[in-house]
Amino acid sequence: MDQIENNGNRISLKPYLETIEDFCSRLSREELLELVLALAKDEPASKRMYFLQKLDNL
Repeated sequence: MDQIENNGNRISLKPYLETIEDFCSRLSREELLELVLALAKDEPASKRMYFLQKLDNL
């Protein structure tokens, strides 16, 4: 992430996606599952259905 310029709290889509892809490409299937579960656990109850809908639309 050293290459990403910090302009406040914004990042352009291309470097954002490249960073996510690079990070995920180094993870095993089990680690990816753990990551998704951790992200799901962070969702407040009011946004859990939206999170499930986003996953279902992939």
